[in-house]
Amino acid sequence: MTDSKNCGYCGNVCPSSKPMCNNGVCSPKVECYGDYNCPADEWKNLQCKDGDVWGTFIDYYCSNPGTTQSKCFFTSSFKRKKPCYSGYSCDNWNDYCEFGNVWQKRTCHEKGCSGGACFDRKDIEKKEKETCDYGCHEGLCDVRFNLKKGVNLFSLPRDSSVSFNELKTDCDVVYENGHYDLAYYSPSDNLDLSNYRFISLNSKLNPGQGYMVKVRDDCYVEMEEGGAVDSNFQLASGWNLIGAPSSSETFDKGTCLLYDINGEDVGILKYEDYVESCSEVEGWNGLYEDCVSEYGTIRCRCSVDSYEPGKGYWIRTKNYCTLG
Repeated sequence: MTDSKNCGYCGNVCPSSKPMCNNGVCSPKVECYGDYNCPADEWKNLQCKDGDVWGTFIDYYCSNPGTTQSKCFFTSSFKRKKPCYSGYSCDNWNDYCEFGNVWQKRTCHEKGCSGGACFDRKDIEKKEKETCDYGCHEGLCDVRFNLKKGVNLFSLPRDSSVSFNELKTDCDVVYENGHYDLAYYSPSDNLDLSNYRFISLNSKLNPGQGYMVKVRDDCYVEMEEGGAVDSNFQLASGWNLIGAPSSSETFDKGTCLLYDINGEDVGILKYEDYVESCSEVEGWNGLYEDCVSEYGTIRCRCSVDSYEPGKGYWIRTKNYCTLG
């Protein structure tokens, strides 16, 4: 018995025992050459079990591929299709600005299984973190600090490289001896005015660096843009003029080996030469608010335990190091 199928250029009509026509030759039928000739795998009867999605998995496969005995079969098994990570959890808090203050928000997730499918019900939580006196940008309070008439140490309270002229300020920087009295300090073993490097009011200032500035009258400086400055400052051996982080942090000497102002190892002592704005300090830590070189003697106003945003500080190290 033959069918009416014409096989290739030979004009052969293939019999039912060899119904397949390949390059003009009649051949037996091959049902599958691989799993790809069989139906696609599928899931059925999805349901929730132990907080996850379970179901019957139908796995199709080709037996004896490429032969006349080839045939598609399937196996079925009941197993987990997808974990739903059931429970309640929240992401980390993220700082942002709202109503001129610093707020925090996070997304909380109630996860589980219902009707044979995972669900993730999201809830946004918000709370006020900090009230800002001068406004808020990029999740941080705008920082304003005051400078006194005369010489001051200061630093950028936000992580953005700007010039003094780009800061919001009413300060009038003194111009004398052919330059503005704005400078950074080149680290050295001796605290010496000759190591100041004077710069213009249009020079870019770097976060983490401390600066000396002399102003004609009491004034303020305010900074809005930029991210947070951390306290992991890298220092050279000797005297360094450093900045402060964006938030009030306890001073951590990190990997630095510190001197006190007399050149001795840092130890426990009582500092007696302090100005009215500084209290007596127990436990000298090597971080100073202001120092001057006078007749070969180094005098510092006070040793401090924590940073204040916008200020500059002196520190003397025995090694190249990183503050904590």
